Amino acid sequence: EGQLSLVPFSPRELTKMLAIELPESTDISVLNKAELSLDFTGSADAVNVSRLNVVLDDSRLTGSLSAENFSQPVVRFDLTLDGIDVDRYLPPPPAVVPAPDPAGTVAESPQLPLELLRKLDVKGEFRAGKLKLANARLTDIVLGVTAKGGTIQLLPLQADLYQGQYRGHVVLDVRKDTPKISANEKISAVQVGPLLKDVLGDDNVSGTVRSEEHTSELQSH
Repeated sequence: EGQLSLVPFSPRELTKMLAIELPESTDISVLNKAELSLDFTGSADAVNVSRLNVVLDDSRLTGSLSAENFSQPVVRFDLTLDGIDVDRYLPPPPAVVPAPDPAGTVAESPQLPLELLRKLDVKGEFRAGKLKLANARLTDIVLGVTAKGGTIQLLPLQADLYQGQYRGHVVLDVRKDTPKISANEKISAVQVGPLLKDVLGDDNVSGTVRSEEHTSELQSH
């Protein structure tokens, strides 16, 4: 058991010293500040981290997490992120848009790692105060994850966006060879104009999106 603390440092400068090339990012000022502190206890087959505090640029992640039985891990976590602008870390858009694939070309659908998913034993909750992705802005995000016995649930699954709300419950069932996804979702009072202006740069459409609670299922072959 013990405590670990890293004084603030620049990941960008560190990777430069180690001759590691970072992926290109839209904002070249990111990855210039990081720090870490935590308390831990551990054994040959378990580890528990508490008072976790991770800072990356303008974002701070706090909380706790644990894992037991490393051969088939039992993972628990409780994490809170104050906010992050994901777009800053993504690669810049290409200068030239690639031509579409020739007619008749069919992309292979990715295969789910079914055996790995069936072994998951995970329970925890992740919260984020603010999130920006693809120029869309979300706040008060809550993601609860429960996975055991081949059933993976996202509940609660919620966020506030553009004066409205999203609430959902998603279940992935991989107990059989054909995975099945079911979702129960509701969107209320989301303002379309500001959303489209942020995502597409076009606010010619205005109005409010409301979706009554509904359930849908999808089977993946």
